[in-house]
Amino acid sequence: MRVACLEFVTVLRAAAARHGAGRDFVCGGFGACDALRARLRDEGIDLTDRQTEDAYLARVRGLAATGDYMLTAASAQRLRTTFGELTVDAFASGATALLARFWSAEAVAGAEGTDAFKQSWAGERLLVHAPVELLADVIEKLERTPTAAAVVVTPNWTGAPWFEPLKRLAADSVVLPAGSLRAVAQRTDHVKSWRAVAFYVPRRDAT
Repeated sequence: MRVACLEFVTVLRAAAARHGAGRDFVCGGFGACDALRARLRDEGIDLTDRQTEDAYLARVRGLAATGDYMLTAASAQRLRTTFGELTVDAFASGATALLARFWSAEAVAGAEGTDAFKQSWAGERLLVHAPVELLADVIEKLERTPTAAAVVVTPNWTGAPWFEPLKRLAADSVVLPAGSLRAVAQRTDHVKSWRAVAFYVPRRDAT
């Protein structure tokens, strides 16, 4: 634990030296916190205490408060180039859909269906950019549907409760740098500073 904490302090000091007390330093600080949590978990230290849970829920609420956001066209194309063509945008809206076929939370023009969890995922190659509070359900649905493949886009929160289960399910992943996301119908551009990660979950059936 001592080594992990020293590494954490070293990363913070390096980030402060490079960026000062600006936005990039804050992003570096979040990354250092995620790395520390992952390292401590690897060492068998339980981080499921109330304080950690509250901190995670605060991040989830903060993410929800930013409103709707989506992958940029360039980052979506990068994912298709890396992992292959995708068939359906599973958690989209009329404003955020990146594929001709998409499912939305509510009935909107152009949506093929509503509520991704009520749709059949069998045989699909899904783009999944779901709200973080639904990621545990996404993992469960993928585990129950071995004929589905998916690219699952999440915040790069290595200490989140869904991160390691999703990493184990995936065959590959790509970290998307700042600038891979954009806000939808908002005045703020701060989402452009966020990093995300795309997990590729392949079909797991025998064919």
